[in-house]
Amino acid sequence: MYINSLTQARTAVVAWENTVPRSGGSLMDATTTLLNSMIQEMKSALDTCPGDPNKLRPGSCGCGLPDFDPSGLLYDSDTDGINDACDNCPLVHNPGREDLDGDWEGNVCDADMDGDGYCNESDNCPMNANADQTDSDNDEVGDACDACPRTIPEIVVDGSGCPPLMVADFDRDGDVDLEDFARLQSCLSGTNVAQDNTACQNTKLDGDTDVDLVDLSILLGCMGGSHTPGGCLAP
Repeated sequence: MYINSLTQARTAVVAWENTVPRSGGSLMDATTTLLNSMIQEMKSALDTCPGDPNKLRPGSCGCGLPDFDPSGLLYDSDTDGINDACDNCPLVHNPGREDLDGDWEGNVCDADMDGDGYCNESDNCPMNANADQTDSDNDEVGDACDACPRTIPEIVVDGSGCPPLMVADFDRDGDVDLEDFARLQSCLSGTNVAQDNTACQNTKLDGDTDVDLVDLSILLGCMGGSHTPGGCLAP
């Protein structure tokens, strides 16, 4: 608006001077020069692409880069709605541009998504940065992302590091042993006495509101011992 107003003023000054009889030089040279200077300064103040004569603002592709191809279409090689220059995976469709490690390589085309120096295929926590690759229970799921970090040796685990769900395996290590027995014992409330402790809710093995000898008998029926896979698979 200011640039337009200044330009109109400059044009009006020149038009007005042309209607005034005069001899010699222009009466308005200084005024026109001033207006031209103000217009240029205003353009420079607003122009965020001063080195690009074709653009005042970066647009979606930045300064010096066309936002559209000659046919008027966006430069968008993977057709995800993001211009190539702004797309962190310009050749792979990723409209959300998720970038876990913030390295300007989108997750879908980043060989090391979490940026910890290990390729996704060999990283035991590909979505959690863990340069030390610590895996305390040796289940090939690193401690940084292991939801069950104490599984017993050689037991099959899922992607989160947890073994199949078993009845009374309260510590999710893959066996039902004295540790689970002690857990249930600490939660015993007695028949018809509701157990409201939030830490004891999974010890109600018979599905009622108390933790009693019925629950204890279920645990004993599933107990296999320390580091002994088995027990009773949960339904």
